[in-house]
Amino acid sequence: MRSTFVSLLFFLLLPGCLCAAASNGALLRKLDATIANKSLYEENKQHLIGQIKELLRYSSSPRQRYGIYGNLYREYAKYDIDSSMHYAQMRLTLARQMGSPRDIEESLLDLSETYIDAGMYTETVEVMSRLQASALHGEHLPRYYHIYRTVFNALANNCASNSKKSEYVELVDRYRDSLKMCLTPDDIAYLYVVTDQLIAEREYEAALSMLLKKYADPEVSVHEKAILAYSLGIAYRGIGVWKMRSAT
Repeated sequence: MRSTFVSLLFFLLLPGCLCAAASNGALLRKLDATIANKSLYEENKQHLIGQIKELLRYSSSPRQRYGIYGNLYREYAKYDIDSSMHYAQMRLTLARQMGSPRDIEESLLDLSETYIDAGMYTETVEVMSRLQASALHGEHLPRYYHIYRTVFNALANNCASNSKKSEYVELVDRYRDSLKMCLTPDDIAYLYVVTDQLIAEREYEAALSMLLKKYADPEVSVHEKAILAYSLGIAYRGIGVWKMRSAT
């Protein structure tokens, strides 16, 4: 059910871009269906969260509670930021009590992602500064680089100073390159990184070709299609802006 909400979020945020990408009407029909099911989603989401919370009554160890807090953090993400942040913080506290470096790393990454969703970019950088790439467990490296790329991209997009903006863009490029090195070409995240770089370089047509091909794959999940639709919207918007500038 979370994936349904994520797709709704992306579709609502970028209606103009998605309309441009949906000449055959397929994306608009998906949008209509998603909106029609929103109330059902809300009901099911609350029911699922209630079931997960009920598990806390029967948890007998910190390890079990840590896992349950993680489930609650993920279910609330993109749905209720304050609640997601609350359980991410509780998870971090518990990880420290258990003294597990791997769990502490994971919890700090959870909290950082929640801060980004809340627009708390300075706080995100502060939390991430507690982690060092050279000391991280290998499975956390892609997420580490992704969070840094995301937060510096957000800072660049909201920066009024041209010199500072350029500094942020350089950091975005650096962390994107590091993230790409952590991924394999058969990972869909690799596609996101490559097309993100193409869009940054204004190679919109090349990015569109790759994204549309993947979007047409029937094996792609609804959640991944939502992310692809978001990237498609950015690429189509870039083409539109480029054409407008070329015409002037």
